[in-house]
Amino acid sequence: MKGWADKITRLEEDEKSLKIGIVAANNHYGGFVPGTVNMFREMLNLEPKSVDHIDLKDVGNQLELEKNFGNHLIKSKKDKQSTISDFV
Repeated sequence: MKGWADKITRLEEDEKSLKIGIVAANNHYGGFVPGTVNMFREMLNLEPKSVDHIDLKDVGNQLELEKNFGNHLIKSKKDKQSTISDFV
């Protein structure tokens, strides 16, 4: 992660117009993805984000809906990916 943080920092320094970046990450070694996100944010000198307000049951329900929707898309449009959940 340090290598990627360094690349983003250099990009920010070289490209003054950088407004937003999207980063995908695998799960934290302890099974807590927000921990991975906050470790990466700290490497970029950003404040950590709190997840205390997030209802994990709602997140699980949403992921299940997206998974089912993605499965439907894969069956009907095998050659096109339309959501990130199509990879799951």
